[in-house]
Amino acid sequence: MPPTFILALPTEVLAQILDHILGQIFFEQRFLRGPSTGIIAILLTCRQFYRLTLARLYRKLEFSHPATRKTNRLYRSLRSDSSLLLLVRSLHLVLQRYRTKAYTPIEDYAAAADVLSLFRGAQVHTLRIQGEVVWSPEDQKRFQSQSEPEQSISLGQWQILHYALRQLPALQRVELMGDVDGPCRRFGGRFDCRLQGYAELRALPGSDPTILSAVREEAHEGCAGVQPNPQKAHLREGQRLCRLTGIPYQQQDGAALQQTTTDGSVEFSLAFDELLKDGTPETPANVKIFYPWLQAHPHALRRMVFGAIPFYALGLEFRASTFPNLHTVVCPPFHVLSETHPRVYCRPAAAIDQLLGPTVRTFVWDLISYGEFWGPGFLGFDEPQARWLLAFAEGAVADEGKALRTIRIEFVPYIDWLGYVDPYDYPWDRMEQLKPKMRVLGIALEYNTPTYTREEYSRTCKEVRQMVESGQLPPLWDRV
Repeated sequence: MPPTFILALPTEVLAQILDHILGQIFFEQRFLRGPSTGIIAILLTCRQFYRLTLARLYRKLEFSHPATRKTNRLYRSLRSDSSLLLLVRSLHLVLQRYRTKAYTPIEDYAAAADVLSLFRGAQVHTLRIQGEVVWSPEDQKRFQSQSEPEQSISLGQWQILHYALRQLPALQRVELMGDVDGPCRRFGGRFDCRLQGYAELRALPGSDPTILSAVREEAHEGCAGVQPNPQKAHLREGQRLCRLTGIPYQQQDGAALQQTTTDGSVEFSLAFDELLKDGTPETPANVKIFYPWLQAHPHALRRMVFGAIPFYALGLEFRASTFPNLHTVVCPPFHVLSETHPRVYCRPAAAIDQLLGPTVRTFVWDLISYGEFWGPGFLGFDEPQARWLLAFAEGAVADEGKALRTIRIEFVPYIDWLGYVDPYDYPWDRMEQLKPKMRVLGIALEYNTPTYTREEYSRTCKEVRQMVESGQLPPLWDRV
């Protein structure tokens, strides 16, 4: 039998192998501060490895502002070889990674827009914009005079989004988020939507990027070396890239850039940080702008993830039945607590009326993400929760207008909390006991695979409790 070489493998298999190797290298670089020589070695192996690796290195890019050394080097690399732009499919713009009280310099905001200008007409499918934009009082006052009377210039993300829509004609998914985009501490909520084409994406609330244009003009004044609009990739560059990567190239002219290339629907995900607890005045304003728009376009919402958004405190009301395509609702326990009696759940009938509808088939009981913030009573899956979920399912089945078919319990215990729970109360036993009761109702109960055996859970609970009592581990309320 003749020898078989790795390059004889199908391209799809080679791509999977490279994905695994690159994933390990990126992990070591990020968490173990490993060198970057591994990537260089792969690129220099052979032409086929170079072709496949290059496409993977540039497929997803992140630009942070204020610009890091990595961001500056990446920006210069793309400007010097614009054919690399054709490889990019996903962009992540970080306007503010962690919530701070610092104001956003206009130079950083303009730099984020300059990044988008690089990709004018490229086939970028996914755009993520992370972080709030907070202007200084001086900037706020200066730019306010250049905005429309009804326009709020605190909506920095929306300005960037509307500017991006002019540059990226092939977007298929857009995500706007604050510090976090999923349930955890300081998470307010997320609306996962599907918009009817690119035109509806352009019609999202907000305004044309007039303020952004003013910011960029001011940031670039007197900077002869700054050229926010680089030349488009020439045909010869695209042909060279095609030879290197095997990716077809289509020259785009100016007219093509004014047209949308997304024929189908566009995914749009909007996440908010916690609203009132940490004093973020921009976030309630954004919710009050977006939610009425969503109510006027009810077909858009597909999945609702509840967090700390105080709908009633903001004068808003959520009712699942008003959204004809809503199929999943993710709900933490505190969202269905009684307003007058803390730690007491509201009537299941009230929750059914608010959270279920004729299209909501999946209800997620989220216990993973909020334990650190809301206290130990919400970490474990206890008997009151089991009784409430069963009554909730019974009420949903009795209501012919509800479509509930699946309840999923998201639960992974934090080791920090295990010193404060009963070591002999294994939470997955209660889930297993609830499962047949749900099955009788025609409801499928799903939950995470146990992360501890019964013996491991009991032993770990005792060990953590001993560490707290001996002073090796600070009391939890000193760390929350």
